[in-house]
Amino acid sequence: MEAREIKKLRKRFIAIAMTSIVLVMVFIAVTACVLMVAYSRSQVNRSLDIVVRNYDNAIEKANESGTTPLPANFSDLFTADDKNFDPSESFEGRPFYGFSLLRSGLLQGTRVFTVEFNQDNEAVRVHIMNLDSLSDDEALALARNANSTGNARGHFGIYFYRNAELSNGNTLTVCINNQDVIYLMLTAFSFAVLVFILGFLITFLLVRLLSWRAIQPAIENSKRQKEFITNASHELKTPLAVIKANTEFIEMTDKESEWTKSTLEQVDRMDGLIRNLVMISRDSEQETEVESECDLSSIITETLGSFEALAKQKGLTLSGTITPDTKIIFDSSAVRMLVSVLIDNAIKYCDEGGEVAVRLSPGKKKNSALLFVSNTFKDGEKVDYRRFFDRFYRSDESHSQSEKQSGYGIGLSVAESIAQRHSGSIDASFKDGFITFTVNLIGKKSL
Repeated sequence: MEAREIKKLRKRFIAIAMTSIVLVMVFIAVTACVLMVAYSRSQVNRSLDIVVRNYDNAIEKANESGTTPLPANFSDLFTADDKNFDPSESFEGRPFYGFSLLRSGLLQGTRVFTVEFNQDNEAVRVHIMNLDSLSDDEALALARNANSTGNARGHFGIYFYRNAELSNGNTLTVCINNQDVIYLMLTAFSFAVLVFILGFLITFLLVRLLSWRAIQPAIENSKRQKEFITNASHELKTPLAVIKANTEFIEMTDKESEWTKSTLEQVDRMDGLIRNLVMISRDSEQETEVESECDLSSIITETLGSFEALAKQKGLTLSGTITPDTKIIFDSSAVRMLVSVLIDNAIKYCDEGGEVAVRLSPGKKKNSALLFVSNTFKDGEKVDYRRFFDRFYRSDESHSQSEKQSGYGIGLSVAESIAQRHSGSIDASFKDGFITFTVNLIGKKSL
């Protein structure tokens, strides 16, 4: 596994790990916020219920005894039981002193006011508790606004309200100022964001440090795979050489037969496969390359010339449209291999009597070039071009053993590796009976 692939694998591991961690952290934060809001709203609603309940009970007791309808001090409506009201118990039940998510009450210092309206929607009584800055007129205006909505519950701004019908036929509007709770939730949210950012940074550093250890097994497996390919290639060369020599000797002594011919063909095929496997192994081991100013025009013209005899032998037309003096800073040996692989592939899979065309032009960006290698391919519409660069992929399995198409599905993967190693790209397309490989070559900015 080369340095580029290791770096890519490490980045992918970090990205997946951080994405998973961030999603979990966001889920926890959102869930906590939702539960906090729901719990706060539940507390407010229960407090509103306490006020309405005690207010109506006071009116009923006053009517029974014939005394003043309500105590002079509004806070006298609430007993110690109300400070820790448990809806699962009766209102007269014993008080609970402590904390529980299932218990709530009208906490000490709750800022609340009530306005009682008669059947003509006139204010009968206005009571304010712990809201010194709020006048009776302001409280009445807020209560009328809440009462006019026609909703049993709701909120506007920092006030939560409840409209309830009393036992005497009047309507009571209760409003609780929830500003302190809102500020507390905003403060908690701000701290949560800070903790999230800090946790993200710490987690990122830890994942980045541990990523090397996480991908080490993949690196070791790749290394062992390369060693196996290299060792196996060397081990296979000797018996193949012996088989070939013995077969050629048989042909010299007993004449050539279809059996000896088939044996030599398969030996040559195996020898070609071994060379390609070694080429893959060596290609992935090239950590550094010798880069210099390359005259792409000259290199591609020379490479084209070396394939003219092969194209002529197969009855193909080989042409080149090369823009002169196209130069980039690149590894010249890599360019030669890349062009050779593409032209060889085009000749190998070109239709009988078809055409192979090579075109080179400067790229849109400075120090870049575009290489196009095309060949006629009548069945191109049926091919999955996305898999062309997979190692050992053959587009036409029925011809995998034919003499005409005796490839191994390796060359294009090597071409892709060369292009990507230099921050370039390669892709295949089909149009008007031609399959075209487009290579974007990007050279170094400077030596």
